[in-house]
Amino acid sequence: PVKIARIRHQPYLDPIYGDLYSPDQLPIDHIISPEAEVSAAVSNQLRVPGAFDVKDMCDGRMNLVGVQCTEESPVIDTPIRHLTNLFPDLSMTILAIIRDGKLSLPRDGAEMMKPGDRVYFVCDSTHLSRAMAAFAHEEPEARSVVIAGGGAIGQMLATEIESNFQNTKVQIIERDAARARFLAENLRDTGIFNGDALDSNILAEAGVNITETFVSVTDD
Repeated sequence: PVKIARIRHQPYLDPIYGDLYSPDQLPIDHIISPEAEVSAAVSNQLRVPGAFDVKDMCDGRMNLVGVQCTEESPVIDTPIRHLTNLFPDLSMTILAIIRDGKLSLPRDGAEMMKPGDRVYFVCDSTHLSRAMAAFAHEEPEARSVVIAGGGAIGQMLATEIESNFQNTKVQIIERDAARARFLAENLRDTGIFNGDALDSNILAEAGVNITETFVSVTDD
């Protein structure tokens, strides 16, 4: 039987513990961390504004992206097989269209996308910005993020932002005083606010009224 372990204590995800799950130690076939998956999903959406889902493929060389069509999207009302005429140098393939809750898989290229459609496409990572522009999504990357909740997900997300979003300021609101101190000691560039994320004074102090992105990951 396949053995799958859910890891909640994040240090055990460190590569230095890789041998711990070997056949000679703990015979684990797959390790999963839902907290890490949630953090990665939020991080990807910060990286690709306008997308509701983003997955890296082929070691980051390709991207699977979910995006919603708008009235302004250049791709609407155009047969999918004609998209190469509109965007001859764009490496993008439409994989699925969700309309009114129903999934359709384009097969002959005659299908057309409509406003409100939720579309999944795959593209070369170097073409991602152009692919998003084809759907009229050219939103700028967030420059300020407030995270409500400094648990495992909040900490991982803040760490990711510190490491990979150089121009983004991040703040965490954490209710537990001891946890807030821990975060302050372990996150180098993140502002930590000890208080209730439902407290209007704390929210104002953290700058929620001017922040571009608010992420709630309390009780994780």
